[in-house]
Amino acid sequence: MLTKALATAACGAALGAIMLPGAALANTSVSPGVTQPGGMVTITVACNQNTQASAEVIGPSKMQTFDVKLHAQGGTNKATFTVPGGTASIGKWTVNGLCAGGAAGSTSFTVSPGGGPPSGDGGSSQNGMLLGTGVTLLAAAAGGFVLLRRRVTV
Repeated sequence: MLTKALATAACGAALGAIMLPGAALANTSVSPGVTQPGGMVTITVACNQNTQASAEVIGPSKMQTFDVKLHAQGGTNKATFTVPGGTASIGKWTVNGLCAGGAAGSTSFTVSPGGGPPSGDGGSSQNGMLLGTGVTLLAAAAGGFVLLRRRVTV
């Protein structure tokens, strides 16, 4: 009886942990996903309850950091960012979105000498959420297995 109660509590805690990360995410995206030095990308950050957001753009050497002011547009926050020219801009750039309520998200785009073909929405922070969900489910399954295999001695 006690084992079933513990297993139920563990499942409830795991379900709560799965649902919690989604509440604290800022859906951050950049388009296009590939550009060239001097090119432009559009940064979008969507927050719960349509709150204001800001973005930080970090260059491949981590020495180039830009604070980008986003403007509210139809329930999301958007801005256009112009990548600096020159070979120091070539590589993977990181975009960190932050909502006024504290939710955060991250994505990236690539700067290459030849640019890239026109594309869709670039990257998205959803992949990080899927990874967190998978790890949580794996931990819950391992905990449930241990609880069910444990024998009570009287």
